[in-house]
Amino acid sequence: MSTNKKAVLAIENLLSRQEYMVYQGNDLAKAFGGLSSFEQRVLDYCFSFVKKEDKAREVYEVTALEIIKHFGLNTSGQNYQRIAAAFKRLNENTALYLP
Repeated sequence: MSTNKKAVLAIENLLSRQEYMVYQGNDLAKAFGGLSSFEQRVLDYCFSFVKKEDKAREVYEVTALEIIKHFGLNTSGQNYQRIAAAFKRLNENTALYLP
């Protein structure tokens, strides 16, 4: 596959996650009430990887750098700490497994 096709696919994948949103009226969003706005946005980003044809045991991976780029943050230590704190809170307060 040429580099250009890879770039186009990467951009299409990113854009499909950019429009992802969890509505506050749905049961999933209610189940994760009490999260900060940033924590909810990180959770939404992680959920954006899930497709309806995925299997129940599907594993998804994301890096802090990918989240930083997605949210347009700078790569300072403070933002890495913010993301780590969000994952820690999601891990402790939800049924998600976030190693």
